[in-house]
Amino acid sequence: MSDIYIEHIGNVYCKVNCDTGILQELVDHFTFFVPGYKYNPKFKSGFWDGKIRLLNYRTRVIYRGLHKAIQAFCEKSGYSYSQDPQFDETEFSLIEMDKAIKDLGIPEEYEDRDYQMKAVAYCIRNRAAVIVSPTASGKSLIIYMITRLLNKKTLVIVPTLNLIHQLFNDFKEYGYEVENHVHKLYQDQEAYTAKNITVSTWHTAVKMPKEWFDQFEVVIGDEAHNCKAKSLIHILTSLTNCPWRFGFTGSLNDDDSNRLVIEGLFGRVKQFVTTKQLIDAGTLSKLKIKAIVLKHPEEVRKVISKATYQDEIDWIINNNRRNVFIKNLVLSLDGNTLILSSRIEKHLLPLHAMVSKLTDRPVHLVHGGVDAEDREHVRNIVKTQNNAIIFASAQCFSEGVNIPSLKNIVFTTPTKSRIKIMQAIGRTLRYHKDKEEAVVFDIADDLSWKSKQNHTIKHYISRVSYYAQENFVYKQYNIDMK
Repeated sequence: MSDIYIEHIGNVYCKVNCDTGILQELVDHFTFFVPGYKYNPKFKSGFWDGKIRLLNYRTRVIYRGLHKAIQAFCEKSGYSYSQDPQFDETEFSLIEMDKAIKDLGIPEEYEDRDYQMKAVAYCIRNRAAVIVSPTASGKSLIIYMITRLLNKKTLVIVPTLNLIHQLFNDFKEYGYEVENHVHKLYQDQEAYTAKNITVSTWHTAVKMPKEWFDQFEVVIGDEAHNCKAKSLIHILTSLTNCPWRFGFTGSLNDDDSNRLVIEGLFGRVKQFVTTKQLIDAGTLSKLKIKAIVLKHPEEVRKVISKATYQDEIDWIINNNRRNVFIKNLVLSLDGNTLILSSRIEKHLLPLHAMVSKLTDRPVHLVHGGVDAEDREHVRNIVKTQNNAIIFASAQCFSEGVNIPSLKNIVFTTPTKSRIKIMQAIGRTLRYHKDKEEAVVFDIADDLSWKSKQNHTIKHYISRVSYYAQENFVYKQYNIDMK
């Protein structure tokens, strides 16, 4: 008998059978501090230890998608492992898949690539997976092929209304009769449909009763990195009749708790192509990252070194010399340029005002306070312009925004989120005939004093590590702000 046996108990969870000593090891292995736990009121008041435990010691139950992570633990620890046959892979050969895809009649201009075929085969063989699919890797085509080959009642969850329409239009371009087979669910649309595929925002799906979820056999979560949110966990754990589970994302954050929750809800993370490989193949534009480190005066660094994170951020975004530097940089750039800031009132709007009065170029403003139709109008205008300046909040230009003519991006406020960084870079990587390369300007602030590094320079160091991991070309420029 194996040291650990994984028992099938449903499509959401599985049960771990082993002795109590090994069980405790597994509980510890799947226990993590939640990012930012120190700032949670429950932790501060002593009601919570700041940890998430993915394996329940009493019930021995864990998310089904983590059975391969348990197998990896066994291999590393020297324990024997076995599992219920329900976890075995489905037989599906590449030859069989190639014939099935050809029968779909996808137009020749959407010719599938080798990595797309591998992704589809992996998903169908394993019945559960998270596919890391970078910008312009043809994610919607992979999703389309999976839904068509399985031909089962399918729920596709997306974060925004824009992505519902985008996926609907993509499926139509692939030759699918979307009006007869794809239902768009949002706001006050009818919840129940005889159509095979339902595409819904998660804001709408989370409000549905349990019996609504019971109709689906396949779930696909677009932008799956969001699925750590409580509402999305509720959706995915409500799909108890759904054995086929696939998540898609452009990038995942590095923390283990985030990754394992998403793997648990879907399946093992797998990547078949990288952004660098797409750049080298000419599918994406060439990328250059110019990291600009602003070295502030010694007397300032001495004071700011004692500041809290929030006080440091407030000083940075309100620093006139820094904002003038950003203004001059933006005005010096040719081509469509996107300036991103996470602080709208205190930073984005003042920067927009500074630049607008000094140029005849088209200057646009996009943020959550701007009407949704106006935001979409700006996106469409920029598609036809070649020298526009766009000031935008990071959220408005995250998931699903496609402007191939975008040449420059300027990061003006610090972040260490890998997902936000990769999403932002992805906005400018799409190929355009009038763009030789995309340029990212990453502005950082050196406010370190002696051996003590300031908060935001640590964020910058994290961003540089992401660039290195992705094999991006970057160069650092040090600017003295005296």
